Amino acid sequence: MQDPRTRAEDRAALLGGARSQVVTLPSGEATIAFAGSESPRERIWVQIDAATDDTAAVLAAWAMVESLLSDRASRHRASVTGRSLVAVVLAPPPLLLEPRGGMPYLDGGTMGAHVPLLRAVRSFAPTLVVHAQDWTGAVEPRPGVRLVESFRIDPSVHAALPPYGHGGRWSAQRRAHARLVDSPDWQWGARVASLSRRLGVPLHAALRGAERERAATVVHELAPGRFTPVHAVRRLGGGNLAELALAETGAHGVTVQMAGGTTGQRASHAMAVAEAAIVHRLNLAAEGVSR
Repeated sequence: MQDPRTRAEDRAALLGGARSQVVTLPSGEATIAFAGSESPRERIWVQIDAATDDTAAVLAAWAMVESLLSDRASRHRASVTGRSLVAVVLAPPPLLLEPRGGMPYLDGGTMGAHVPLLRAVRSFAPTLVVHAQDWTGAVEPRPGVRLVESFRIDPSVHAALPPYGHGGRWSAQRRAHARLVDSPDWQWGARVASLSRRLGVPLHAALRGAERERAATVVHELAPGRFTPVHAVRRLGGGNLAELALAETGAHGVTVQMAGGTTGQRASHAMAVAEAAIVHRLNLAAEGVSR
């Protein structure tokens, strides 16, 4: 799978006659595979990148494409491809990233947000972005997966959110937090996290002490394992690929961050969160087809 020639041959066999697009990146060519309706209700962008070892990323992305293009019976495929157009990025070998410290909540666009891909994102105009980041090998491994969510928040509400927690009673911070929790986008993220857990994804535990205070400079902790950028960082722009897509096309995004575990576990976790995000975006769970 690491041999570029073998990988290209396998990719061609996987795609068959499916529609695809090739973009040139610093580390080689990336293929974007498309599956689904040409008059979609949702336009879903799925991308899986790795800092060093991309084996899990390749397995997950190729498995997603195969599941969308396969003829065998599937619980969700007909509904997903009938209602949406899905773009899955089959990326080249990774850039060897070595971030200082632990796994960054926001990578500043270094992971998979190359200019040619951003042009492709802008052209595709997604309504949902699922970006998995595998930091294994570049940072210290830690148990669990965390989700960094990118969605529109009223600027006055965003600026008033407490650094962590719910805010003091009767305070503007408490009111801002209550408004955020009542919003449909927060509720969507809660449902994605819940289904992800049911599919076997262990989300990070709630932050404590010094770690919580460090994180509060860049992200709000929405719930254990769930985060969103603070207002100041959102205003600066470019926090990650999903934040860039939110600014460009208004897409709701979820960034799946992993470090550690086996190759199979990491691939499975990326696929499970993508499934959860798509299932709830298309309301398939409400129709009783979700497990």
